[in-house]
Parts: sequence; C-alpha cells; structure tokens
Amino acid sequence: MNKQRRIFIIGFLSGIIIASIPWYYQTKNMTHQLDAMYLGLVNPDGSINELNDSLSIEKILADEAIKNNKIIKSESQGAFDNILESTENLLKNNKYKEYIGKTVPEFEFKNRHGKSINIKDFNGQWIIIDVWASWCKPCMGDIELMKSLEKKLADKNIVFLGVSIDSENLREKWINVLDKRNPSGIQILAGNQNNNFKQKFLIETVPRYILINPDGKIVEMDLPRPYDTEMEKTLNNYLSSTK
Repeated sequence: MNKQRRIFIIGFLSGIIIASIPWYYQTKNMTHQLDAMYLGLVNPDGSINELNDSLSIEKILADEAIKNNKIIKSESQGAFDNILESTENLLKNNKYKEYIGKTVPEFEFKNRHGKSINIKDFNGQWIIIDVWASWCKPCMGDIELMKSLEKKLADKNIVFLGVSIDSENLREKWINVLDKRNPSGIQILAGNQNNNFKQKFLIETVPRYILINPDGKIVEMDLPRPYDTEMEKTLNNYLSSTK
C-alpha cells in the first residue's frame, strides 16, 4: 500500500470518527432519559408522566443513585463506542491543556452547615477537587474508593474537596448522600452557581477529579478515576516531588 493511499484511508477513518462524536454525545445524553423510562416516568413516545410539583425526575434518579454500590467504569457498549470515547477524551485533553499551569479559578460555596468555603482557604496545600452529583451513579460507586484513598494519604499535605454540582432544589438529596454515604473530605454545594462552576472547569460529565498544587496552579484537569491505580500513583508522584 503506497503512502498516499495510507494517508487517504487514515483521513477517511478519522473523518468518520470525528463525524460520529455528536451522535455519541446524543447517545450518552439519552442515558438520563432511559433511566427515567426504567423508573416508569417517561413513556416510550417521549411524553413524561405527571409528577407532583414537589417532585422531579432528577430527585427520583438521585434516590436511585444512592442505592447503587456498583463501581461503574464506563458506559461504552462496544469497540466502536470505545474508539469514540477515546477520541472524545483526546479532544477534551487538548482543551484541558490550556488550563494546566494556570491559577485555579476562584470559587466559594457553602457546606451543609452554611459555612462558606473558598478554594483560597487551602493555599499551600495540594487540593483534589472531586466534582460529583447526587444523581450520578458512577459518583456513588467512587465514594468508598475515595474514602480509602483519603485514608492512605492522611499524612500528606493534601485536601479532598468535594464539589457537588447539584442545583439548589436538590439540596436535600445532596445532604441525603452526605448522611448515608459519608463521602471523603470537605463537601460543598455549588447549587445555583453550578453553571458558572461548570463553565470555569469545563465540566460536561461527572465524576471529574482536578488537582491543584500548593501554589494554587492547576496541574491535572482530569485525573483517572479511583478504581484506576493510576490515580493513586499520579497523586503520590506529585506529593513526593514537593518533599
């Protein structure tokens, strides 16, 4: 096979993968609706069953998520999905690179007791920002692993800061997770400021793990999840480099 033909084939296949990414996003976004259908809240024709004003699909999904102890590693269903997921991650990583070495965007949210917590409160320490939500089933699966990791690093200069992107009307569900799951570290709720927070850190899906160094600079925008040994290895490499 000559060089020109190889270039054509590679370009053709790359074009198919890139063109398929919008479809892949749409498929992933359907997961939320399919979960709702499973709970009997959405009819096959797409219409939503009537709910009380005090109830929402998100609240019910949050209740379902908290029951889930399974570690969900991937939503991929096959080889083609894996290729698309890898391509999506590559594109994300290219966007994330622009943030590496930059000062972490400031944010301040409240904990369950109403105390304001500012990211600057932890200057001089490593910070792992654990971005999650009460309705996120993979997040529920990560909680115990993050608690275990926090114990392993208890003697290190690192803070575990959980930021829930739940909206304000899901505050009770967020507190429900705190009570029943007791996630690691300091926990705060983005609430009505969640969209602003998501824009600052390019949050499209959760869970996401972001690492900040003692100088307040971003060093990792998307750490591996805690079921992956690379997360602990990466953290230890950074922590040992500042001794």
